[in-house]
Amino acid sequence: MNPNLFAERLEIELTTALNVLLAAVAARMMLLHWEVRCATCSALLALPLTALQLKSHYSCLSCQNDVLISLNDDISISFSLNPVYSGLGQQHNEDFRSAIDQQYGSVSAHTMLETQLFQRLFPDQHAKLLELGHTNSAAAG
Repeated sequence: MNPNLFAERLEIELTTALNVLLAAVAARMMLLHWEVRCATCSALLALPLTALQLKSHYSCLSCQNDVLISLNDDISISFSLNPVYSGLGQQHNEDFRSAIDQQYGSVSAHTMLETQLFQRLFPDQHAKLLELGHTNSAAAG
């Protein structure tokens, strides 16, 4: 589920939508997904299970570039219903998600970094995002 779409449909601010979705993740009703894409060719580089598995560099098999990851541009998040509740299993429909992200825009990992409820509920993942942000800022600068 794209958080921008969720916010629009409920007619609430994105911050409020993220807080609702994060509370559902903490209650194990929803799952938080991380998606890493190549800055050059937009190829999918990784689908880490948590922010703790994110890396500062990835090698893109599509364009052969070594990619320095940006929290603002290259890592996005989405949510899905925990398969325990859906009975559908955990499916990743890339075409559907891409179409939704194109229409509504994706939400960056940097947005999660600034979401207070994420900081409180998932301090270890928040620390990892901070670490990636500092590492990549130093490498780029």
